[in-house]
Amino acid sequence: TWLEVEMMRRYDDFEAAGVRNIAEFNEAVASGAYKAPPGSGRTVEPIRYLLLVVDELADLMLAFKDEVEPKFVRIGQLGRAAGLHMILATQDPRAEVLTGLIKSNIPWRLAFQTSTLQASQIILGVPGAEKLLGKGDALLRTGDKVELVRLQSPWVPTADITTIVKYWKSQ
Repeated sequence: TWLEVEMMRRYDDFEAAGVRNIAEFNEAVASGAYKAPPGSGRTVEPIRYLLLVVDELADLMLAFKDEVEPKFVRIGQLGRAAGLHMILATQDPRAEVLTGLIKSNIPWRLAFQTSTLQASQIILGVPGAEKLLGKGDALLRTGDKVELVRLQSPWVPTADITTIVKYWKSQ
């Protein structure tokens, strides 16, 4: 996919610049410490961060699991250093959708109110989301902590979502 190719292109640029991540690369470019190799015909500029948003992971996983799961895993493993981030959302939290491979490579997980204890365990690895109040009440599991963080997110009307998506597309 395009995103995988872009990620590997970024890693090639990092290697050529002698850096390990997007922040170091952008700093090297901004300071003039890294320039395109002579004769390459390239112009080196700071790299932008990219966000991949998958609105309904279940649809992809149930129809194309063998093709998309390895891509999500690979981006989960290598993407952060390259400035590639993912939001994978589903309203169908089942083991066939949120597989062990995906969960182990994407350790930050957020759950809004779930209808069952089993759904909470699939998303977060522990019960709790089934007891949330709804309307933005959420539990966050971070990659480095065992305990969950309770959050309250705001309600965003459809008109605001449309405006935000238009802005993202323009960037």
